[in-house]
Amino acid sequence: TLLGITMDDPSSAFKVWCAQNGVVAPKVQSGVLCPDGQRGCLALQDIEEHEVIMSVPTKLLITTATALESAIGHVFTDNPELFSLEHTSDYEDRILSIYLLYERAQGARSFWHAYLATLSLPDCLFEWSQEELEHLQNPQLAADALSRAEALTNVFDKLHILTSIYPFVFPPESFTMDTFKWAWLIVQTRAFARRIATTTLVPFVDNLNHGNVHVTYQFDFDNNMFNIVTGTQTFQAGEQVLFSYGRRDNADLLMEYGFVLSDNEWNEVELNLCASSTRLSAQDITDLLEKYGMQTTQSITLSNRTFNSELLTFHRCLVAKSPQATLLEKPQPFEDESVTLQLCYNLLHNCLYQFATTIEEDELALQQSLPFRTRCAILYRLGVKQIFRKHMQMLEVAHNCVFAFDHDLPAPIPDTTLSIFPADFFTYLDQLAAIANI
Repeated sequence: TLLGITMDDPSSAFKVWCAQNGVVAPKVQSGVLCPDGQRGCLALQDIEEHEVIMSVPTKLLITTATALESAIGHVFTDNPELFSLEHTSDYEDRILSIYLLYERAQGARSFWHAYLATLSLPDCLFEWSQEELEHLQNPQLAADALSRAEALTNVFDKLHILTSIYPFVFPPESFTMDTFKWAWLIVQTRAFARRIATTTLVPFVDNLNHGNVHVTYQFDFDNNMFNIVTGTQTFQAGEQVLFSYGRRDNADLLMEYGFVLSDNEWNEVELNLCASSTRLSAQDITDLLEKYGMQTTQSITLSNRTFNSELLTFHRCLVAKSPQATLLEKPQPFEDESVTLQLCYNLLHNCLYQFATTIEEDELALQQSLPFRTRCAILYRLGVKQIFRKHMQMLEVAHNCVFAFDHDLPAPIPDTTLSIFPADFFTYLDQLAAIANI
């Protein structure tokens, strides 16, 4: 029971293939229905910190080298205009996708058959209908999804010529838009590409779902194994075992993998700033913003992890009474700082109330039974709104503190041990207090 299965399990062809080829994961059951309703991996026993929980022999890894050394290796070397870095940045994805497509067409003759048979078409954002995309309440993200679909079609059109060059290798019936999309999305959603020499598929390991957990991978070169190792993370028996795909916000997760996290610590939202009405001339504002590395139209990122100081600096430039104003990256005299905070608050308030639904309406909707895509869309837009609301709350607290400091009243500074606000926000409040004590 090396893989948490019995060898006579009728549905375990892939797991048996893994066991027969040296995969070891004694505490993990793979490909099972998890408590969240998705297929994933469950802990059969408690898993401790710094423990190797999965080991896959490197001979089972599918890399560009695997494809280049295969029976169709010449397809890639003979067509550098399609499969080389000199001509395209996604050459590794192309090589692996074509290799998967070829191996899948071999059926049971393929060494990888048991593995490939488990891989269904990933549910990526560009597969959503127009109605489903509208649930995002983000026209730009919806447009980006449609652009991604067009890009995939363009790659298919370029590579489909292989059916003419190698008709016996790639019969037209095995190289369709549907089969290519399956291969392409398998690579996009399952391959390891970061901190690794080449884009790599790792059977069994790629059943791990994403979470913001301290779990990583290591190569054991002495034993030719690819290991999944817990860092400071632990899992209890019966709990889903997760792996981090990286520090990804929900827009990225939705676009690349077709899901979101309900409580994503790396969630972010892009905010576009525009220098409109100001006290100074347009040229003076342009020059002043340039001193701080900004332009009159500026994009910044808001997240739950930090208090964005760029938002304040940008608006301090708009509030400045003189083009020679300095130190605008720091809090200004209370009269000007109060105006700055109010401008920032009004901007975020307008952003928040441009959505078709409120936070409360979204939270209520999530209590209902919803299709998976609809639930993901609501979780996505709710996460964005919560970031706006959190920054509005911080700006309101700061504005109240400025008023209190300016009128010698007790400042309503939150308790740092109980607060949901990030540490750099309290640093900003300390700077305001320092001005009051001068």
